[in-house]
Amino acid sequence: MATLENLSAGEPEAEVENPKASALCGFLADGCQIMQDTVLEERKTTGVISVISEAGGEIALDLVDLGNELNEILVTTNNQTVLFDDLAQTTSDLSLRAKDLSSDTEALMGVTELVANEMTLSKESASITCQEIANLSEWVTVADSRLNTLKGTISSINAIAQSIDSIAQQTHILALNARIEAARSGVAGDGFEVIAQSVRSLSDKTISAAHSISETTEPLIQAVSAIGRSSVLAKQRATRAEGSSSRILAYIETTQQQVDELSERIAGIDSFVQNSSRLSSMREVAFDSLRDGFSDSRNGLQKCTHELSELVSLAEWLLIEAAISGSNSFDQEISMLAISLADRISNEIESLIDDGTISKEDLFDRSILGSGFPIRPESLLGETKNGNSVFSKIQGLLLQYQSISYIIVTDKGSLSRPQGTSRRHYAAEGSKEPTGGTDGADLGQDEDRIADGALRSTRPFCIQTFRRTTKHSDRPISMKDLSAPIFIRGEHWGAIRIGIASSAEVPKSNTSQLRNEPDAGGATKHNIDFDGVVDKIAKASSELGLRLAEVAAEVTSITSTSTLQLSLFEELEGNTAQAAESNRLLYSDAQALVEATLKVEEQMRAATKASDASRDDVLALVTWIESAEEELDELNTAISRVSSFASSIDSIAQQTHVLALNARVEAARVGNHGRSFAVIADAVRDLSDETIKAANKIKQTLLPLAKSIEEMRESAIGAKESAAQTLRSSGRITSAVAQVNGQLEELAKRIRHVNGFIISANELSEVAETGYVGLSNGFRSICDRLKNTAGGVENLVKVSEWLLGQVVESGAITQDKEMVDILQAKVSEVSRAYEVALRDGRVKEFELFDTNYLEVPGTNPKQYLSKFTYISEEILPEIIDSPLKDSAVDYLVIHDNDGYLPIHNKKSSQPQGPDPVWNNEHSRHRRIYSDKVAKKAAESRAQFVIQIYRRDLGGGHYSLIKDVSAPLYIVGKKWGCVRLGYSVKSE
Repeated sequence: MATLENLSAGEPEAEVENPKASALCGFLADGCQIMQDTVLEERKTTGVISVISEAGGEIALDLVDLGNELNEILVTTNNQTVLFDDLAQTTSDLSLRAKDLSSDTEALMGVTELVANEMTLSKESASITCQEIANLSEWVTVADSRLNTLKGTISSINAIAQSIDSIAQQTHILALNARIEAARSGVAGDGFEVIAQSVRSLSDKTISAAHSISETTEPLIQAVSAIGRSSVLAKQRATRAEGSSSRILAYIETTQQQVDELSERIAGIDSFVQNSSRLSSMREVAFDSLRDGFSDSRNGLQKCTHELSELVSLAEWLLIEAAISGSNSFDQEISMLAISLADRISNEIESLIDDGTISKEDLFDRSILGSGFPIRPESLLGETKNGNSVFSKIQGLLLQYQSISYIIVTDKGSLSRPQGTSRRHYAAEGSKEPTGGTDGADLGQDEDRIADGALRSTRPFCIQTFRRTTKHSDRPISMKDLSAPIFIRGEHWGAIRIGIASSAEVPKSNTSQLRNEPDAGGATKHNIDFDGVVDKIAKASSELGLRLAEVAAEVTSITSTSTLQLSLFEELEGNTAQAAESNRLLYSDAQALVEATLKVEEQMRAATKASDASRDDVLALVTWIESAEEELDELNTAISRVSSFASSIDSIAQQTHVLALNARVEAARVGNHGRSFAVIADAVRDLSDETIKAANKIKQTLLPLAKSIEEMRESAIGAKESAAQTLRSSGRITSAVAQVNGQLEELAKRIRHVNGFIISANELSEVAETGYVGLSNGFRSICDRLKNTAGGVENLVKVSEWLLGQVVESGAITQDKEMVDILQAKVSEVSRAYEVALRDGRVKEFELFDTNYLEVPGTNPKQYLSKFTYISEEILPEIIDSPLKDSAVDYLVIHDNDGYLPIHNKKSSQPQGPDPVWNNEHSRHRRIYSDKVAKKAAESRAQFVIQIYRRDLGGGHYSLIKDVSAPLYIVGKKWGCVRLGYSVKSE
């Protein structure tokens, strides 16, 4: 960057002593002094303009770079916006999934609770049924044992009946023998005949009764045997039913545990879902903020890009003004060359029109622009009848000078060329590279801007700056493009452009030759209004600085916003990574939940199968018990008949016994004839006694047998009722299991639905996680580039501030010069006021330099007191408030080297209120300022420093001002500075 220090001021030529001149010196001394002062002032002003011109050129180039960078950042931001919108949609979908999943998990928990309750009831029913079946099984076992006993008892009765039958047979035989003996005895045996006949009749009855008993007991034995055999099957069924009921209970208990585990997993999933929903809500809120930030950033970047484009034009205007003033003779020479060549080309082309080589209509034809091939006007302009083109002579001369990089003639048709086509050039760059073609000079990304600027301008000449890369170097070269419009028959046809390196120099003799002009040598310059040029440059520099400060503040704001967005994105990235990990765990839990549900369903299918089998077995038991009850009823009836038969036999035996006694008496009466009858009578008596005993034994057996049968019948009735109850319980289990199965189907359906949501959410989460990482990286890159750009703009602000200082130092009467003069006068007044206070003893030196700042409690923003606060409030108000009578002056304040400001102007030294925003604007005194403007002002020891910045008044309010500061010395020590802030005067 050029400065006044590295300017070649130019020494006056050494005077050659001349007698005649010496003789005239006395008469011309005053006039010469005036002329010398004027020349020196002009040289100084010219030097300042030249420095500002050079700085303006560098600023323009830097602004172009910054504008390109901001434009690229804007494109990147727009691309990031598209990614952001996609990510926002993904996050929105994820949020909807989370909400749907939350509803489903709530419903899932409700269904699981119902299943758990039903499982509890099923367990209770299964426990009861299991006990009931166990009781039935025990009853069947007891019944089977009693039936075996019963069978033995009935068999013994049958045996007794058979013995009675045998006795009766013997008695019958004895009765027959008695009749034979009675017949042999004649009349003496008549009595025996009667007895024998009666005994035979009784024995026949006994035989009949015994046969009846046998006929009755045989079916009973068979029936009891059948019941016994069926009881074995019943016992097996009972055992199986008992096993089934135990398995049902075990299945239900296992299922209950699995359902409890399901509940825990679902509760865990619900917790995950709630957390995911919370994170989704956080992301939605964050996205609203980020969306606003995106919009603000895009708008700010568009504004900055547009503003920088205008500032480039303003900086290039400084070059034009410098060239016009002649302070930059090189730019002036090239500009004059461009004007001369434009006139020459215009004359040559009009000559071609005059001799009919080309028509004006063809020359301005736009119908086939952008074809990429030479068009008719170009071919006509490229050749003449003599074989020389309009441009060949110019090109031939330019190729001799390396200081000129290119010369291009372009028509205005290139302004409206179709997108994707090249501009139409009629002369190529003046280097050793091939000429002609449609692409012309490779000016890089600035080609459109430079070409459009040259073609749109109708001023005598235009200067633009850009950076260009070449094949021989990766480092860009700073270039100037000087152009002049070409008019054909008074109509704007195109422009001629000459490219030179910013540091290049072209000898005047060469450019004069190109213009067909003699070397002007020491020709006199036009009279230049240097004061007017300096004034315009000062105003332009001021506007440049102010607008750059606006851009700097905007870029800083965008950078802050982007940094906050990056921080938020990094936080969201962390949250999303956490959510993604949670979703992965959730996915695993969901898979485990599905597997657990399958196990529960498998257990319940087994429980259903066992329940059906148990019900079948219990039903069979009920049927068997009912059948046993009927058999026992019939057995009881048969036992009654046996008892009746036994009583008949006993009665017959008693009668037979009486007859046997009568026969003994009759035998004794007849004497010897009755001895045989006595033997028979004794035998009959003995047999009747045996019959009586057998009949009594049957009776004695029948009593407990009947009682046992009755008890079995009654227990069978009770068992039947229990079995019916068990059947009902088994039915309830079956129904409960069926209901649980139905609920499990609903549960499984919902779990599959939830699992589908979780899989979808997991996929979206992975997409979101990748998107967040990409966006965070993109934002990190944007933030880094914005920080660099902000630094570049800040540097340009400093350069513009330096330009203002150069203008002030030139002595030109400008607003900045006036403010510097006011400031320096106030510096003297403040210093003097403090030193008077020191001398009068109102303050001590150590108090003036006190740095122990005491915070004032309850202040917002924080205020502080120092040992020099009160003396400052006493002696300074009139000094610092008087400049504010000028409406352009915003403030005049002092602060020490640490930025502590003891007093502010009256309007900004109001007592604090409850509103910190109001306080920040109206209570700016007794505060410590550490912003970069305050630091630079406090640290500078230069005579004065001009800064431009946007002052934060709080509540989103700002004021764009210039701040000129100067160091403040008290008793020879640097105490701090005095600062004067002012706005730009409106023209």
